[in-house]
Amino acid sequence: QQVSDGLHFVSSVSPYCHQVQSLSTICGCPSPTNTNHDTATCRFCEDGSDIPNPDTLTIAGGKCGQLEGFFRAMSPDLCTNLQATLGVYCGCDNPVASNGYCRICGPDTLLPDPYTIVNPDAPTNDQITCAELEFNEDNFDCSVLQ
Repeated sequence: QQVSDGLHFVSSVSPYCHQVQSLSTICGCPSPTNTNHDTATCRFCEDGSDIPNPDTLTIAGGKCGQLEGFFRAMSPDLCTNLQATLGVYCGCDNPVASNGYCRICGPDTLLPDPYTIVNPDAPTNDQITCAELEFNEDNFDCSVLQ
């Protein structure tokens, strides 16, 4: 009750309001439109369209439609990685982000089992999945990943 009362008084032009709305898809709301062009908005589909398969479970462990809101404020550099990985796995046609993106299984092959742990002997908190490797947040050279 306190959260909704507090949010009720936030101006609709406030950057805080945009942040709250960007998480609204987690609550099942439709994707908000970005009318404040000063705020970075990362969409799974690079053309800004809705996710074709919002209820698909993703390689990140949540549904596509829910996760897009969570990742909405991602930096532009990581947004390209997001579109080439989660966006593609959620059914988006992302030719720009995917062009030249390092796929572990080769240029045109998606991971058959993104949840496979590549270092199963590591402590649970340090285990890495194939999907995390393919996201390549650290920008490793492709020859290292393949």
